[in-house]
Amino acid sequence: TLLAALGYKATGPYVKNNCSTVRCNSPELAQKFLNYGGQHSWAKRVHPEVMRWETDNQKELLRAYLNGDGCYRDADRRVEAGTASQKLAQQPQLIATRVGIKMTPPVKQHSPSAVAANKRPK
Repeated sequence: TLLAALGYKATGPYVKNNCSTVRCNSPELAQKFLNYGGQHSWAKRVHPEVMRWETDNQKELLRAYLNGDGCYRDADRRVEAGTASQKLAQQPQLIATRVGIKMTPPVKQHSPSAVAANKRPK
């Protein structure tokens, strides 16, 4: 795995209540996950550094994101992805435009879980 190649040991993901958890043995790696992705579902985003990557790398990231959080709608031949984060709903569209993929703006945003909603800043 990528983590093993980087010298880290991780277990998981463990899935419970539609949430995935990865456990790692490195405070440094855990902090990188938080820095690059955010902590709560409503706060997820693509790290600013990623938004400056070369287009080939951004295309791979977009492919992986849609492969994990997307679904193909056969009826109208389109791919959709959902998120509770307004910022994360917009960033894949920006990346898609940059790499030459036509993508419409997000129309529907998932609601955060009750736990995340209770921790949302006012």
